[in-house]
Amino acid sequence: MLVCKDYREYSGKFDEILSAVGDYFELFKNNTNKLEDLWLQLLDYLQLKNHSEYTVFKQQHYHTYIRKVIKFNVIQKIIEEASKWVKKGQSENLEIYLDKIKEIEKDAQFIPDSY
Repeated sequence: MLVCKDYREYSGKFDEILSAVGDYFELFKNNTNKLEDLWLQLLDYLQLKNHSEYTVFKQQHYHTYIRKVIKFNVIQKIIEEASKWVKKGQSENLEIYLDKIKEIEKDAQFIPDSY
């Protein structure tokens, strides 16, 4: 059984991890359009037909990141432990970090853009 350390003892480490989970995803989000453009250029260069009328990278980034990172059992335990301390004032940024992770999950419920 996976056990998580107490947030009070390791609040700095918790904050670093939770901040990184949100910040790392920003890299994906900020580069999705570039990857989509590169993909279309590659298809064009190879003279291959694009069989999708919708963009693919943004949706894949969200789903893969949520499934592989946010839902990873260790990260889930860290989120659960930290969530217990949000209203107790242990960290001024804890709520921001957790909200950013919730926002990633919420934003995954979008309709893909068409080309």
